[in-house]
Amino acid sequence: MEFDLIIINYNTTKLTIECIDSAIRTFTKDFNIIVVDNGSKIDDTDLILEKYPYVKLIKNNTNLGYAAAINIGVKHSITNNLILSNSDIIFTENSIQIILDKLNSNEADIAGPQQIYPSYMWQQSYGTFPGIKLGILDFLLINIVIRNYNRKFYNYKNPRVKPKKVDFIDGGIIFVRKDIFEKVGGFDTDFDFYSEETAFCYQAKKINAKIVHYPNSIIIHHRGASYGPEKIPIEYIERMIYSKIKFCKKYRSKIETKIYILLEAYSFLFSHIISKIFTPLDKKYQNNYKQIYHIWKKVLNEI
Repeated sequence: MEFDLIIINYNTTKLTIECIDSAIRTFTKDFNIIVVDNGSKIDDTDLILEKYPYVKLIKNNTNLGYAAAINIGVKHSITNNLILSNSDIIFTENSIQIILDKLNSNEADIAGPQQIYPSYMWQQSYGTFPGIKLGILDFLLINIVIRNYNRKFYNYKNPRVKPKKVDFIDGGIIFVRKDIFEKVGGFDTDFDFYSEETAFCYQAKKINAKIVHYPNSIIIHHRGASYGPEKIPIEYIERMIYSKIKFCKKYRSKIETKIYILLEAYSFLFSHIISKIFTPLDKKYQNNYKQIYHIWKKVLNEI
């Protein structure tokens, strides 16, 4: 077996089957498949076994959260190369082999591909740890400029090929060596909605793990299928913000946390002012800049 593909399913059996189909279609060697159903309300996971009877299907009675589901899946793995995947992932040609080669050669311990939407639009695939550095990048609107540039000019037919060391890989799909996963202690179940991968990679950095993004490995991610790729509902943004604050409370000083919050708050206030004069700077936030500013201010008052 070359690797374990661990897929977390929650009311997404059709997508899970499509994910498995794409993996088998694009990687012809033997690999192990583990599906962890995280307490789905729709009991149709037997469809997976009907099509793929050799899949290891684990059913949780309740939704334990993504981090806990991943940890359960890894306990049932049988190889040292793991792919931790959302159910809404579609693998493309060579996307698995490219990164698998890097894990086997010890060039990377944790790695991630370039994620794109089904429309082939660029998608954020890695990030910077919450803290002063991220706050400055957002405050100076550097991250907004980079995102807009990539969305406009990214060409999946001619991707960059140079790998990049990053802070963390987006949790939609993560390639990781099992020995590293176990040294870190698995995913932190305190993070039950967003930032699980951020905390995991932060702990991995402490043991000098090499975390690398490979842009020439491309996968399709149906991110935000329920609300569209270009905007995020305000309630999701709020939960995302609180997950970042949880990260800061664990790994940053109180002073750095407050500075980070202030930088984020005023970056959205400036974006609100600028958008009133020109156009929205970042489509995924639409015109919610002022609302997001108030969320950050509320968070600051709670620290």
